[in-house]
Amino acid sequence: MSRVEEITAILTEIAFHLQSQQEDFNTNLTSTISSLNQTLNLNNNEGESRVRVLETTLSLMCFKTPQVFNLMVEDLVQTIVTVLKSSIMCKVLRFQKEEFLQIGSSISRFDCEELVKACLDIIGRLEEHHGTLSHMLFRAVLRVTASASSHQILSPFPYIRSIQQCHQKNTSFSKLHSLMPEEISISDNDIPLRLLMWYLDPLTLKHDISSILSESSTRPFLYLKKEMHERMRWRSIVLSLVLSPTIFIQTRALLHNWFLVTGSTSVLQLQIVVVLSVLDVLAQPIRWGLSMEMGSKLPFSQAYFPHKQPLLLLLAGTVSCKTFLELVHFIKELILQGDDHSDLVSKRSSINARMIDHKSTWALLMNFPVWFYFSASLLFSGRNCTIGAGKTQLHDLEKIRDAASRYLTWILSPTNEYLSDLLLNFFTEKSRSFEKHGLDTHNVNASVRRKLGKLKVRENKDTTASKEYDGHAMRLWLNEFHDCHETFCKRAVNDRELIGEKTQKILDPRHSLLFRRIPLGIFIWVSDINEEACQCLFHYAASGSILLHDNKKSAMSSRKSDEKEEAIEGVRLVFDLFDVIEEIAESIFDKESEGAEFVCRLKVKAVRFLVMHMEKLLSLQTDEADGSMLMLTHLQRRLSMWKHQLGKNFQGYEDLDEICNALRLKLA
Repeated sequence: MSRVEEITAILTEIAFHLQSQQEDFNTNLTSTISSLNQTLNLNNNEGESRVRVLETTLSLMCFKTPQVFNLMVEDLVQTIVTVLKSSIMCKVLRFQKEEFLQIGSSISRFDCEELVKACLDIIGRLEEHHGTLSHMLFRAVLRVTASASSHQILSPFPYIRSIQQCHQKNTSFSKLHSLMPEEISISDNDIPLRLLMWYLDPLTLKHDISSILSESSTRPFLYLKKEMHERMRWRSIVLSLVLSPTIFIQTRALLHNWFLVTGSTSVLQLQIVVVLSVLDVLAQPIRWGLSMEMGSKLPFSQAYFPHKQPLLLLLAGTVSCKTFLELVHFIKELILQGDDHSDLVSKRSSINARMIDHKSTWALLMNFPVWFYFSASLLFSGRNCTIGAGKTQLHDLEKIRDAASRYLTWILSPTNEYLSDLLLNFFTEKSRSFEKHGLDTHNVNASVRRKLGKLKVRENKDTTASKEYDGHAMRLWLNEFHDCHETFCKRAVNDRELIGEKTQKILDPRHSLLFRRIPLGIFIWVSDINEEACQCLFHYAASGSILLHDNKKSAMSSRKSDEKEEAIEGVRLVFDLFDVIEEIAESIFDKESEGAEFVCRLKVKAVRFLVMHMEKLLSLQTDEADGSMLMLTHLQRRLSMWKHQLGKNFQGYEDLDEICNALRLKLA
């Protein structure tokens, strides 16, 4: 039995029995047995005698009508599953002394469409009372459909392609996609259902990625990295991407193109988390639920990043000054190699698109934000920071700062050589002006200097207790930074207008959030700045405006966000930044306790800014309809994790305790 008509007939029989079972569970046992007998026996001449024997047997076994129905449905489903599995084969067929290879299902693609339509209702009904059977039938139908060929006859004979309406196909598969059961455990021999669905209908891949993006973009405090591992559906998506490097490459390209078009930070954040999650599965497959045998069969990372494998190894490696200098040197070589194959005219045209597409160096750098913040920190490194154990040498400091400036330049201006030179000078000037304002990093915490990038830092014995840098000095420097940024933006716009180049939003310095995040390197690196100075840095990074001494925004703010958005951005900035800081601390400290102490000390300085914006958020009216309560629930989880990581080293900050209690009461 391999014809679709026969399979459809059995599906119809299942639908009839499911409907009968749902409508009346008190059906006479004799009629039930008769129905079962008619289903199992094609020859009805001996039906009466068989019914009597079967009736007596079932009565002695104390079977009830619902049990007979269940057995009937189970037998029919298993019959269909067996038939569908047997239709998939790989064999050599002979016809008129000719041989040809038959691979896949003997059921044609067109017939599979009819099969899917016939199964949709059955699978949905089976899910209610027969979940295992529903899963079996779903998998069998999906495997047959994926194995079906679009050609009725294969070489050496002329083939006939099965032509069908695409919209009908997509409708059937979208309905089938909505019935797909979630699965985490992946066996060594089975292809995940989701992966088969993506193969059959690529639109379902976009649907799955869009659903994650939709939720993450509307819930600002969702810990996406953690949720990607803990949510069954999202983890299933990640594991399916890991098992198909080709589809992972397509997904990363899809997210990157969305980012180029929209400039959305939510899209970029999702792309970052997907990339890091896939790399984490490759490094720790057991943590993600894969068996050791399955994990050993996974491809190397080169299969997922075929274009920039050496660069990936550096980016995914340990964060240190040594690695950073190697990274910058390697990128410089890549750029020089690219310049050898292009001229000035081509740089202004099609090559610009290639310099920021998903295969580009820039795209891969954007997937590892930890190096952006690390370079921003090194931009403000002090005089006493040297590489290696040798004597303090000025050229070591200049080498580090120059590398940091170049890395930031590649991130912010990957396509325009003229603007890159302007940026390089801009960062060099701001790094020096930071020292001019007395904000020198010779006061960087001693333990940090000993460990950062595995640097050996020589203490300056002439340096005594240093002053704590206040908000006034920080405001002066931020004003200069902002003025220079505005000047650079004007020159960038004029240059692009002069050559008639269209500016993409993500590369427009006027709308770049990354520009505003660069001064946060001061917060990470410099220890002797007080809470007010930290507030100035956070406020500028979140809003792009200078915080005055009375906590009012400067008039140079380019836009007025509503109060809720401002509060959300402020709180989210703190959480996102400390995710990066903790990653840096794990690399630069040999002992976990030292890293925890470093992170805790920075959190103490960030608490005031965090509490202030949380108070604004809680003072606003909340409504279930707009998702505000769910947002606060996610905020409570993030805050609980953030506070728990402080441990015993953080005590006595009453404002944070009060805001936690206020949040708890609001959710009660």
